Amino acid sequence: MNSNQILDGKDFRKILGRFKASWMQLTNLKKYITDSPKSFEEKDKLDKLQGLNYNNRIIYMPPQLTCEFEKIADDIYSIKGIADIITKRTIERNIGYEIAQVLEKPQEIHSAKNARAIVEKCLADCEEYTFYRIVDGLKLEDVSIQLGEVQIFNSNEMYISELLKVDFAKLPEADRRRQLLNKVIIRCKVFGDKDIAKNKAIRKLRETLNIIRFLICILYKGGSTDNSLKVNFLAEAYIAEENTVFIDNAGHENWQFQVTNKILIPFEVNPKLLENLQDTDFFSKLIFLINKVEHTELEQAVLTSIYWIGEAQNDYSLTHTFIKYWSGIEALIYNPPDNKGVTELVENGLATVLTYGGFKLDSSRKIKDYDKQIKDLYEKRSLIVHRGEYEAVTPNDLYHVSKMAVYMALNCLVLCDIGYKTLEDIKKEADRLRAKLKKKKD
Repeated sequence: MNSNQILDGKDFRKILGRFKASWMQLTNLKKYITDSPKSFEEKDKLDKLQGLNYNNRIIYMPPQLTCEFEKIADDIYSIKGIADIITKRTIERNIGYEIAQVLEKPQEIHSAKNARAIVEKCLADCEEYTFYRIVDGLKLEDVSIQLGEVQIFNSNEMYISELLKVDFAKLPEADRRRQLLNKVIIRCKVFGDKDIAKNKAIRKLRETLNIIRFLICILYKGGSTDNSLKVNFLAEAYIAEENTVFIDNAGHENWQFQVTNKILIPFEVNPKLLENLQDTDFFSKLIFLINKVEHTELEQAVLTSIYWIGEAQNDYSLTHTFIKYWSGIEALIYNPPDNKGVTELVENGLATVLTYGGFKLDSSRKIKDYDKQIKDLYEKRSLIVHRGEYEAVTPNDLYHVSKMAVYMALNCLVLCDIGYKTLEDIKKEADRLRAKLKKKKD
């Protein structure tokens, strides 16, 4: 959305009436506290008020003015398209700047023009930023990866020279930019003011890494539960090494070398792997979903589920990983408005999808087998969440819940493709299948 669309839109016109009422107060210098504090007590009170830089000094807004200031900020922030590219802080800064301008030249008060100037200043703060981060635990062999607006690739001297507009060979050995050489780089371009661009970029880059981790979970039938495969930002990767010594009663030493939270095996992506993924039933559907601009409730739930499955794959704690996998599952379960009967809905929905979905977790298992196992695992989940239990989870529990989460997401991805749009659609189908099964038993 460009500036003309915002400034000529109905949302902007709608706020002008309220803007004028607040603006007449905010541009009246008599409403401000302009006297300098005469004691520490007065200074302490003023420091708690919102200040405004006017004529090379700070003047203060009493609470009533602050309320009017916040109304204007909230109104501008509510204009369609603004919140996607501009932070509240940018809006507040530009409101303050415009107030100061008008206070210095009171004859220039014109609320509609002033409102337009504030929005234009906010939009002028927006530009396209490109964010880069180094990835650890991922090895690319003669390939690059494009997932939506995010690209992952191997850097080289030519790339860095083009990026930095310098001759790489002339960069000093101590130059920090050399750390990009021969690394796996993840990057994305985002538009907005600096703060929102950074937040959006971090979110997009993290979501992309979680998609890679989700692929690991699929390729390794539920994930690498021994923590040997970890894909992460280099700045967040753990590289600590630890030696452990055991001494028995006789004084004999037994030294063991342990690697803790360190990447052991890089996840290798090569042309053959990409070719094999292209031949699967889910990969093209996943890429299509990632590239969509707008998503249905179910599509967004699938992306949320993939995010949590990726976060689970990246954790080292059994308990934390277990809960994150459950978050991936529950993202795909219908939650009633009154939040009652959630446990039954989780057990019913998960067991039904795993039994009757197109991606079979185990084609030999029946729904009653899943019912009991899911009930036991969900009870452990409740012990952790509601009672603070932290030793309830076993590696075997993690193995089962990870596979359930992955297959639930895969099946819901397929359901999106065949027309399911909401979580309630899945609930209704699960209820129908359960009723059919019950009728068959009767």
